[in-house]
Amino acid sequence: MIGLIVFGVVFCIAVGLFGLWLLWRNINGVPIEKAIFKIKDTSIEGPVGAVMALAAIVVSAWLVSRYEPAVEAENKRLTAQNAEITRDLQETKNTRDDLEGKLRDEKAHSDMLANEIRAGTTEKKEAEAKLASAQDALAQAKANLTQTEQNLATTKEQVNDLSATNDELSKQLGDQTSQRKEAQQEALHAWQVADRISLTPAQQAEFNEIDKGVLDLNKGLTYLRIATAYWPRIAGKKAVATYEIYQKAFEADQKRPRGAGLFDFNSEEYKIKGDYNGRLAQVLQTQASALICEAARRAIVEGVLPSDAIRNMPPIRDYDMNSQLLATLGEFQYVRMRLQIMAGRAVILTRGYADGERTGWSQKLDPSFATVQLHENATPDAQPIEYALTFRPELTQVAIGKASTNGPIYGNTDLPNLRGEMAARIISLLVDDCPLNVPNFSPGTIPVQILEGQVYAQHSEIDRKARLHLLVFLKDQ
Repeated sequence: MIGLIVFGVVFCIAVGLFGLWLLWRNINGVPIEKAIFKIKDTSIEGPVGAVMALAAIVVSAWLVSRYEPAVEAENKRLTAQNAEITRDLQETKNTRDDLEGKLRDEKAHSDMLANEIRAGTTEKKEAEAKLASAQDALAQAKANLTQTEQNLATTKEQVNDLSATNDELSKQLGDQTSQRKEAQQEALHAWQVADRISLTPAQQAEFNEIDKGVLDLNKGLTYLRIATAYWPRIAGKKAVATYEIYQKAFEADQKRPRGAGLFDFNSEEYKIKGDYNGRLAQVLQTQASALICEAARRAIVEGVLPSDAIRNMPPIRDYDMNSQLLATLGEFQYVRMRLQIMAGRAVILTRGYADGERTGWSQKLDPSFATVQLHENATPDAQPIEYALTFRPELTQVAIGKASTNGPIYGNTDLPNLRGEMAARIISLLVDDCPLNVPNFSPGTIPVQILEGQVYAQHSEIDRKARLHLLVFLKDQ
């Protein structure tokens, strides 16, 4: 409409100019006929140029009078169209946001699948490493068989079973889950044959009695478990059995080389989780160890269930201890005292772990932790690192942390050995401060020693633990 009005005005101007030109020619003596212009009852008579110019002016004025309403109408139409375009734009934006959200969800799902694939690859490598360890142990067992022909009759069936298990394991390499479980069993079986093949019948009978007694202790435990373990090993020391004592809460990790763990820790601490006031060692020395010792003694001598004996302990004065941590220590004391009765010689080994750090950090170090005595890793460069679990027989003094202007400090790389030392101190207090008062029995001693710890690259809470192992030796070995 507006375009037509503009065109009309332009056309009228052109007609008017043409009329003026004709009028100019008339004035200059060119004869032109007259014209009559009528609007209703009104008429205009004059020269054609004048009439055309006047008519053009009148029509132009009328067209101009229609321009403003047309503009308003056009504005309304454009406003409505703009609102509609705005709505369409918003709907398009909403659609785009929905699509972007779906894209993010799909990416998260893709990342999750990638993580699962990486985890599966890691488990396969663990299974392959276990299988390699099993095969090495089998080879050693066969070599021992050659040197101990006098025991061939009693061990032949075990070796045959071991070979059959190994053959079956080789056929199932395509299945990662089955492979992992079979490799673990194979490694344990091969290790047991290799270490026990030279035992005399009397020693074998003694071992069988100890093994049954140790594993039977699980029946009376609520928070702890005892399981036969393949690792760790002390070079040159031939233990007939290795056990891990761990919390049931961590049992899902028991089959992993890193293990389940007895104590857990916060990310940047070596204080045992559950020790709210940070005074566990002090309180054990002054109050708690005597109460824990008495509860364990009642469970052994009087036949009280360990859980009942621990639950009936009087409260520890002026100290707030996590009840589960207290029960865990009580059950460990019970286990330790029973082991002293059963085992001729034994060694308790603690080992700390830490997970990878995201940012560098440091904390103030208690000067009493500046050095620790430990068994260094004999194969620190072994791959995968989880299987670097053979340690030197001698104890080495190792410095912890580093000096600073405000005193010694420690970082993430120091945490494994600090955690191992803290666990060893707590266990030692329970061992040293609780004499085994059992009638007509003189128990052996169980020293507590530390294994060099390990930092794992993955940032994961499951690696913030300290493990505890028991190495058992026979009385006449």
